[in-house]
Amino acid sequence: MLGAGLGFSEQSASAQAAEAYMSGVVRDFRSSHADFGQDLGIGYGHVAGNVELAQSAIGKPTLSGTGYFVSTQWRDQSTAAIAPHLFSNGTGSVQLVTGPTMNGNPTFDTYNSQLGPYGGVNIGPAPAVQTGSTMPLITIPTGLPPLVNEVILTGNGTTILSADIHCNDFRIQNNHTVTISGDVIIFCEQDFRVNNNSEIIIPAGSSLTVYARDNIEFTNNVDVNMSSPDHSRLTIYNLGTEEVRLWNRAFIYATIISPFAQFHGTNNTDFYGTIVAQTIQLDNSAGLHLDLGGAMNVCGTLLSDTAGSAGGGSSASITSSATFQEWFTDVLGTNLSLTHTITLVRNASGIYEYQDSSFYPINDRLYGNE
Repeated sequence: MLGAGLGFSEQSASAQAAEAYMSGVVRDFRSSHADFGQDLGIGYGHVAGNVELAQSAIGKPTLSGTGYFVSTQWRDQSTAAIAPHLFSNGTGSVQLVTGPTMNGNPTFDTYNSQLGPYGGVNIGPAPAVQTGSTMPLITIPTGLPPLVNEVILTGNGTTILSADIHCNDFRIQNNHTVTISGDVIIFCEQDFRVNNNSEIIIPAGSSLTVYARDNIEFTNNVDVNMSSPDHSRLTIYNLGTEEVRLWNRAFIYATIISPFAQFHGTNNTDFYGTIVAQTIQLDNSAGLHLDLGGAMNVCGTLLSDTAGSAGGGSSASITSSATFQEWFTDVLGTNLSLTHTITLVRNASGIYEYQDSSFYPINDRLYGNE
């Protein structure tokens, strides 16, 4: 097994340097290692989705769990192969683990927030669905205020929220309006609920970020961030395994991140913005309107990649998180390592490349494998 961690440096300060060097570490393992050379009866091939997108606190790759075989390759608009999680389509894409469920005439379409709110001429086709997506890690905020049990804002009237809240349960209900002033975090150890003819207003220059470990629901004639629709002002992180619910005429502009649970809209609800979730379910005239503005890069260029397809699940023969960590760490009696440098040559297009049809950098070295 060969593993490499490489750094890049040019040969000289000149932008026209003919060569550049890439140096790093290669590591050799005995064939008895649990992760290598094992035939588990599932065959070999290209596997994706096994590794977290973020490195660990000490800068090492982290195992995310069982991934999947890549049946057909994801590609960019120049047909170059790309990793599945980099896929972005000009019609917008929603990242899910499994495909959506739809019943009772739902609406599943797109809009472009760079052109304004959803509606009129700003309505596009159904988004691409990227199944088999790797779900993101959620970073828990620090410096929260002391924990309180419940925050219940209820009845006719208005409350202005300008400070962070750390509570077990947070509820807005029964014709109450909450206006956000500044950048506010609400962290719920249990539930976050907006019910019964209530409203959340987030003016320009303010934002609301919600974290909840249990139920997240918007039900019964509620408007959330609808007065000045900009989904970037409201971000909702679902930390638990309960679905995010929009029921019974609930309307919301938001960004929802739900890596462990589904999003469920039903009974004449409408969601506008972006969603990353295990899956989505839309019932009974519910609407999900995905912002395809997210499919543009920072230079405003519309991306148009070609989706690949995921096959069956595969662990890529990785036994455990512990054995996977050994890929990137020297372990006495398990592996040996050395530094290795390759030379990249600047081609006619100005791109530094390394091409070698016989690449065996540790042949007869370290453990002496051939």
